[in-house]
Amino acid sequence: MVLDTIQASTPMPKHTKLTRWASRWNDELLRFVNSRVVSRADAQDLAQEVYLRMLRLKDADAVRDPEAYLIRVASHVITEWRLRARQAKPHTSEELECQVDSGTPELDLEYSMSQQRFDAALAALAPMVRATLILRVRDGMRHAEIAAHLRITPRQVRRNLAHSYDELRRSLDPSDLRILSRA
Repeated sequence: MVLDTIQASTPMPKHTKLTRWASRWNDELLRFVNSRVVSRADAQDLAQEVYLRMLRLKDADAVRDPEAYLIRVASHVITEWRLRARQAKPHTSEELECQVDSGTPELDLEYSMSQQRFDAALAALAPMVRATLILRVRDGMRHAEIAAHLRITPRQVRRNLAHSYDELRRSLDPSDLRILSRA
């Protein structure tokens, strides 16, 4: 009995107190966090963040209800995590590949030669057919807009586009189109 009284009056080191809190309420904390996030790994990471914040606590003796305090801190951690997640932009492997400079002298030469062949094939098109294609592909105009711009009928626009695609398919190698589409 005297030992209990002495232990109760002697302040406990903060890390010992936090260790007891973690062993006593860890299951409840994980249940709380798991119920608010999708991934179990995220839940464990967030619970760990709660304990890290508890370690930064200046006066653990001031906490009257440790379980409620853990849940309150967890609630704040989850809210902050959601805000950060909402602002984060997902990265796909395609976006990352675009960031890497994969250009080698051979690829640069191949691209340059493909571009020259494409330019020559484009120059070989009749002027009206070429203009129709450029307005469609480069400028993104719709058929009616192209027709109004070039003062031709929408039917002529469709014919010019079909003719330009046929000519380019005939005069270009499929590998040229693959190389140009990657650039």
